[in-house]
Amino acid sequence: MVRESHRRIGPAALLSRRVFSPLLAAAVAGIFAAGCGASLHDTVATGDLERVRALLARNPEALESRDGMEKTPVYFAITYDRVDVLKFLIERGADVNVRDKTGLTPLHVATFMSRPACADVLIKAGAGIDAVDDFGDTPLHSGAIHGMTGMIGFLVRRGADLHAVNRNGETPMNLAVRYHQNRAVETLRKLLETRP
Repeated sequence: MVRESHRRIGPAALLSRRVFSPLLAAAVAGIFAAGCGASLHDTVATGDLERVRALLARNPEALESRDGMEKTPVYFAITYDRVDVLKFLIERGADVNVRDKTGLTPLHVATFMSRPACADVLIKAGAGIDAVDDFGDTPLHSGAIHGMTGMIGFLVRRGADLHAVNRNGETPMNLAVRYHQNRAVETLRKLLETRP
């Protein structure tokens, strides 16, 4: 037998006077009346450039707003591969070298998510190709850890340092070996042979 206090609360019970107090109802109504809508982060994720423009026109400070992981809307444009939105955010002045809670830059994220078009936009806008996160890893280290062979070549062709060492003295090759990223090891080996 299920005790009354342990029953699931369904929508009907939630709206009844027993569970849904007038004070709670007023608070919920106030939230909806205040016009709470999607954040800039959420809107960037959808790729709706016109809504992004409208949100930034109403609230320009949202451009550098941060979520719980200290990520700005730029990170969301990269995560969801919204290249046009990313370009717009940068045109509006978004920081391409911003760091999140662990020191990752947008270029780190573009690398381990294999977003070459986003990475190209970031680099052209001045993103640090050898920027380091809190572990001393560059975007090339991130590419090696995650086995992103295409991004490894992409970054090296744009000047990334194949010999960069992180806080533990590890190069991208060391990390590719440690994380058993065999294709990345082979790619890095070939690049090291041609670019000593």
